[in-house]
Amino acid sequence: MAKTIDFKQYLEAEMEETDGLPCVPPPVCETPPDPQWWCFDIQAKGAYLWPTNQTISKIYGGGGIYGLEMGVQWAKYLYGWVDANYFIQSGRTLGAEQFSTYMILIPGSLGFSLTFPLDLGNIDVVKSFIKRVQVGGGIGVEGTYVYIHNSIAVGPTKTSRGAVGFVARANILFDIPRHWFLNIFGTYSYRHLHAMDLSDGTLGLGLGYTW
Repeated sequence: MAKTIDFKQYLEAEMEETDGLPCVPPPVCETPPDPQWWCFDIQAKGAYLWPTNQTISKIYGGGGIYGLEMGVQWAKYLYGWVDANYFIQSGRTLGAEQFSTYMILIPGSLGFSLTFPLDLGNIDVVKSFIKRVQVGGGIGVEGTYVYIHNSIAVGPTKTSRGAVGFVARANILFDIPRHWFLNIFGTYSYRHLHAMDLSDGTLGLGLGYTW
């Protein structure tokens, strides 16, 4: 006679062997003893951008900027990134006769950050959703495609140029279950196009996936 297996008893025995947590994967990107390790991520992000130059701010004001970022973390605290973003904003020229204008910025940057974990203590409610919190700050090189279109009376004028500058940023990362994370960040971009100061600051949120 074939022996029957009580599935409930089998499952209870398996859970006892694993402290009641069967099939739980290891934490994502947990620092191992060996410092030579790699961890990759990709994230979509959106932010509010405001020009730091008063004239540009009066003409265009602020608006949303959106982008994608890919990153890699190695050693214990070092993180590298590459990203691309898109911003478009319309406005009115200054002066007695005001004409419509719009500006497109397509910035992309490459840089490095230092990240440091924060101790969550014994806050079990937080730990049930947030697996790890990190703070970071970094700097990188940024190249930007700039397009400005002015609709003046004698005909439209267009400016299409590239600008090279730098970007500095700070962020807080929240690792949440199933390899996802949230990124609250702020940036400052130094950007000049000839005599025009197109520098800006941003404050935004990213949602990413780590593997």
